[in-house]
Amino acid sequence: MQSWQRVFDPSFKLYFWYNKLNGQSQWTVPRFTSLYSKEDAEAAIKMESVVRGFLGRMKARRVVFAKYTRYFDANVNKFYWTVNETGKAFWKASAWLIKQQVPMPLEDQMLYASHLRIQELESKLKEKDAEIKKIRKARYEELEPAVLADRVKNAKALVRPKNMDEWTIDELAAWFTGQDTNVTP
Repeated sequence: MQSWQRVFDPSFKLYFWYNKLNGQSQWTVPRFTSLYSKEDAEAAIKMESVVRGFLGRMKARRVVFAKYTRYFDANVNKFYWTVNETGKAFWKASAWLIKQQVPMPLEDQMLYASHLRIQELESKLKEKDAEIKKIRKARYEELEPAVLADRVKNAKALVRPKNMDEWTIDELAAWFTGQDTNVTP
């Protein structure tokens, strides 16, 4: 609240200054009134509201920290809270309470940190598994013609039974590759 107010005097047709706190009035501009513009006053009011909001949030946070304790349950990978006065536990908290990041006991902090580390390692393991599969596939595609030729070569050396129903896939492949493909009908 500003203590000095500019007031118009109709009899003199001039403005004078009135101090709302002590009832004093004067014709000259008060000493500190002219130092600040209207924009300065508005900015000060905005800054004051930001500071008050911050202090209010900090006070609310202190109250919440005193009232609740947060825990981590590793079996279900969820947080739950307890009311410190009654010891009553609850799983579903408001978005505001969740955002406050109510402190946990040291054991639960360590448990939660371990849980996060395990999730991180599992993620890296999945990435490595995908990388291994990709490399194996590329390597198999690279080796496949050589492997097939080797298998056919080994199958050609085998003594095949007379009955084709008893042949293995390798023996059948060797028979096909041994056929003359240049026959014209």
